Amino acid sequence: MEQHASRFFAQAGPEHGKLHYDLHTAIRGSVYEKFAIYPFLHQRPHQRSQLAWLKHCGIEAVLLHSKPANTFSYYTSQQHQAAAFTLELGKARPFGENDLSRFAGIDQALRQLLDNSTPTLPDYRDGDYPLFRAKYDLIKHSEAFRLHLAASVENFTVLPDGMLIADDGAERYVASGGEERILFPNPGVKPGLRAGIVVEPAMLDA
Repeated sequence: MEQHASRFFAQAGPEHGKLHYDLHTAIRGSVYEKFAIYPFLHQRPHQRSQLAWLKHCGIEAVLLHSKPANTFSYYTSQQHQAAAFTLELGKARPFGENDLSRFAGIDQALRQLLDNSTPTLPDYRDGDYPLFRAKYDLIKHSEAFRLHLAASVENFTVLPDGMLIADDGAERYVASGGEERILFPNPGVKPGLRAGIVVEPAMLDA
């Protein structure tokens, strides 16, 4: 896929903006049903116009990544300077059982992009929808790792202040402040891998 993307972007003339929206459905439900992940940009600024377009699509929250990641959108962002995002558009359902009306916003917005009919949108303003940053990863160091959350916990569930989120032997992950949330919890990963992300509210850099 990366090779195909590289060939595609190599054919794009300098007059064309580079866009990459990596559409997904998530394994579990989410407090914010539709959310986006904005790859780490190193020294490049976040594009408020793109954040406004995400709002136009019906995106309800955005995670601003704070470090490189092994994702397709990070690759196209870093290697090709594309405006790239991973878009989580709801919980995955068995084939044929998705309610397609819930995808109407992104469907319409993509069609408008393709036929150049996107309406003029005001740039994203602070507070248009919540932004988050990763605070730290929950790392599973051994098979003793225990995640103290229900198996059905949704992405962006609030972690009450003082809550024991997970432990792994002598290491304990404890919620602090009452504004942290859990993202992508998965205690079944192999030791050494990330078993979840603790995120916190964020603001765009000035």
